[in-house]
Formats: sequence, C-alpha cells, structure tokens
Amino acid sequence: MKAVIMAGGEGSRLRPLTCNRPKPMVPIANKPVMEHIIELLKKYGIKDIAVTLQYMPEIIKDYFGDGSEFGVNLNYYTEEVPLGTAGSVKNAEEFLDEPFIVISGDALTDIDLDKALEFHRNREAVATLVLKKVESPIEYGVVVTDKTGKITRFLEKPSWGEVFSDTVNTGIYVLNPEILGYIKPNQMFDFSKDVFPELLKENRPMFGFVTENYWCDIGDLEAYVTVHNDILDKKVDIKIDAKEVRQGVWIGEGAVISREASIKPPVFIGKNTIIRDGCNIGSYTVIGDHNHLFEGSSVKRSIFWKGCILKGRSQIRGSVFCNKVQANARASAFEGSVIGDNCILGKSASVRPGVKVWPNKNIDSDTDVCSNLVWGSRFSKNIFGNRGILGEINVDITPEFVSRLGATYGSICMKDSKIGVSCDDVDALKMLKNSLISGLLSAGVEVYDIGTALLPVVRSAIRFYNLSGGIHISASGQDQDMLVIDMLNKSGSNIDRGEERKIENTFVREDFVRCSANEIKSAVTIPDHSIFYSQDILNSVQAKEHNFKVALIAKSDLVKKVVERILGELKCDYAFINPKLDSNYKKRKVCFQI
Repeated sequence: MKAVIMAGGEGSRLRPLTCNRPKPMVPIANKPVMEHIIELLKKYGIKDIAVTLQYMPEIIKDYFGDGSEFGVNLNYYTEEVPLGTAGSVKNAEEFLDEPFIVISGDALTDIDLDKALEFHRNREAVATLVLKKVESPIEYGVVVTDKTGKITRFLEKPSWGEVFSDTVNTGIYVLNPEILGYIKPNQMFDFSKDVFPELLKENRPMFGFVTENYWCDIGDLEAYVTVHNDILDKKVDIKIDAKEVRQGVWIGEGAVISREASIKPPVFIGKNTIIRDGCNIGSYTVIGDHNHLFEGSSVKRSIFWKGCILKGRSQIRGSVFCNKVQANARASAFEGSVIGDNCILGKSASVRPGVKVWPNKNIDSDTDVCSNLVWGSRFSKNIFGNRGILGEINVDITPEFVSRLGATYGSICMKDSKIGVSCDDVDALKMLKNSLISGLLSAGVEVYDIGTALLPVVRSAIRFYNLSGGIHISASGQDQDMLVIDMLNKSGSNIDRGEERKIENTFVREDFVRCSANEIKSAVTIPDHSIFYSQDILNSVQAKEHNFKVALIAKSDLVKKVVERILGELKCDYAFINPKLDSNYKKRKVCFQI
C-alpha cells in the first residue's frame, strides 16, 4: 500500500502562523503537522509516500529530505500551477501503480487505517471516503450513505439550509489506480467537485467509511488552539516527544524548571526550555523547544513555538507565539492574539484580545496594540515625528490608519467642530484623503473638503472659513512612496506637542467614540481656494508692475498654478524650465527653485 500526502496548502486563514511556512509545516505539539501524518502512515506499515507540493515547497523538502530520517521513502511532486486536490494526485500518477491512500498534510488524525483498508477491500470499492460525524458540517463536504455504506449523495460546504447530514468528508481516501483515469492531466480538478460526482453518476462502487477516531482539520486559528487542548486532554493518540513526569505534565529532554515555578497540568514543555523562579505556567499551555521564561513571568492557555523569550513579570493569556518572539518586562498578550516570527514586545507593551501581529514587528515600550499589525516594521505609541506624521504609503500609512486617525481627531474636537481636509495632487493621497474624511464623519464632526491644494493655501482656508482645524496630506520630498500628514489648529498652524500626545494616546488605545447614524453630516466642498490665496498676496504688494525675468523650477502643478497667477498679474517675464533639459538655466537673471 502506498500513500499520497497533499501538502500544497497555503493556509491563508492561519496567518500570521503561515507567513513564513506552508500550512503542513505549522507545528502541533512541537513538530510539523505533516510529521504526525508521516508517523501515522509508518505506524500502519505504509512507507512509500508521494508528497504533492505547491506553496513554499522547498521548506518541506529541506525538513523531510528523502524521508529516511523518519523511516519512510518520500517522493515529491510539485505543481507549477494549482491543480486542485485531484489534479495534484494525478501529478504523481507514475508512482501510483497500486491501491493507495490520499491524506491531507494539514489535518491531525489517529484514524485506524487498517480498518479503512479492510472496509475498502471487503466492498471491492473503487473509492472509499473516510467520513466523520461533526457538530457543524457547513465547513466541510456533507455525505450521505445507505445501510451498506455506499455513497448516495454529497454536497460541498453547504449552507445551514442545505445541510442534510452531520457526516462529513475528512479528505482521507482509499483509491484504486483506475480512478486516475477520471482526472485530466495538467488541469484544475477536484475530488469532491469533479471526480466523485462522476463516479456517482456512473454508479461506480464508492463507499463511505465512518471513523470513530480523532480527526481535526486545522483550518483556522480557533481549530489550531483546539487541537492542542485535545492533545493535552489525551483525546488523540499521537507521539509526543516528551516524558510525562506526572499526570498531565510532559517535559522534554534538557528542560530546566525551577522548583519555585508553578506548573498546573495539563502542560507540555519542550526540549532545553528554561523556566525560572516564580514563573506561573497555567493549564493548557504548550511551550516548545529552547524557550526561556524569566522570573515572575506568567503564561496561561497559550502556545509557544521555538526560541521565545519572556522577560520578568510578562503576562501571556490565551495567545500564540511563533518562533523567536521576545516579550520584554511586564509585556502582555491576551486571548486570541497571535504574534508572528521574530517580533519584539517592548517593556509594558500590550497586545489586545484577537489582535494578530505579522512577523518581524518591533512594538515600542508602553504601547497598546488594538488592531492587527500587518505592514511596516515598527509599532509605536508615538505616531508623530518632528513634523506631523511621516510614513510609507500603503505600508505605514494605510486607508485603515488614516480612517482611525480621522476618527481620533474628530473625537477630541468639540461636537460642532468644522475640520478642513486636503491633499497634494497625487492619486494615492486622494485615496487616503477619502478614508480620512470617512473617519472624521464617523466621529460626528463637519468636514470641509478643500480638495487638492498646497499646505500654505490650506492654512489660509482654515482661517478664511473660520474652521476648527484641518488635516493636510502631502508627498514627502524626493521619495514618491512617502507622505507627511500635518495636523493643523484653528489658526492654520501645526498643532503643539500637547495636542499631539492627546491624539497619540487616543489613537493607540482606540478610545474614540463613533456618533449615531443621524449625526453624520455630508462633507462640504470648498471651491478652489488658491484663487483667493493668490489674490490675497497680490493685494499686499504695493507696486502693481515688475520687470523681473524669472525662471522657475517647480515639480508641482499646484505650485505652478499659484505662482503663474501671481507673476502674471505683476507683469513679470517668467518661464518654467526643466533643469535636466535646459543646461543654461543657471545663467538666467533670477532663478527660483520651488
């Protein structure tokens, strides 16, 4: 008997666990879930195994090699393009010259394969599907069988209104080689959608074997946590590389645990992990290899991978830490949070419940992370720099970020405040301006849309229209991907540091209030204020005519528009030049670069 492990899964619903690895390589009880599947196959004497790959295939190949280290013979078949469940198996057709088992590399099970094989042979089936009764069948393919076990009907991922059975397809199949004839080569083909309906249509012998053994599809983060709890409760029979030193306490080789530490079972502690004095390890905690928990740190119902460091008095509750996460003194993470590889939580930093932090993030001290942290490399409670808020477009500064910023600014303003909003004439900045307006409106303030304008024009508009403040988004210097957000007060000046701190504290804590639906106002559109701005400058000029000859270098069309209007009214002789094309521009009588 041979086997096929389908290991091409990307695991998008498991992110950030799968940011740096394919789904079959996500660790369960300190080893990749696919390793548990290999151990299951080996237990039943199945050692010739094909592995179908697609997403990050080299990670799987590098870890398992030819399989000899694990006592099996592995043959890899990589899809250049996605082929579906059946198409990926068809890719290994040359290897499959006898009845074979197909099993997923990203689900945990202790199914009795001998019983499934015997069932298949006794019924002379072409295909046997391993089935399992579940409480919520809507995430799986629902299957109905008759009294003999022959499949009579199935439906892939039904809605509640379509559910006609609680018996679902586990994705584990026993198949005869002839079934490969139903699969077209190099095409997207799925067992449940394409192959099995055709077998049913032709009334071929296709049966369902209902297993009583454990099976869990690790499809999302909730299932990932649940499967660890089930392991600690001994609901699944798998090999754990640790010794059960007392009831419900598994300790790996080389682990050092202080006698002054509190361990409440069930708990798993991996190899070479150090747990120091005063640590409190609560029940349903899984700690992988080479972790270091310093004095007074406390962990409950959490999962740690490898190489994590918890400094003194850090508190982790119901969280998942990936590889090499460091939580500094008094840092905390709460229920449902996930911290990706190589992240650092600064002193007294806190990750709120349900928040996901993508890999390689540095969270500053005393920072409260309230929403998912995907882009950028650093998260700080200090969002303001020397001038306004500086960041990279769609990396540090996203539509979600500016919407929250708008809601924050609107929340700290008086209820009947009028806020002006503007941006440079760049499409990406216009997108962010629209998100900013949405955030402000959600806080109940009245928004004046100044449109595309120069920052000096915006300062003038705030004073002219007697607005309470304003926000302007402008491009930052030479780098087209960077922007600056200026927060302005009622006089058009940048807000002071005290107001910046108030915005930062409210923004980081997400302590802003949304208004009711009937309090949301329409944005007021302000016509081109640069005309008034230009005229105001001209009114302050005593002489009405000048004989200046002016050469101007200006990248911004908005700048050109204002300057052209002013110089034209003053009867100046002017020209806009491109220094890259005009080698004599330095010889002009007067030259301004704007």
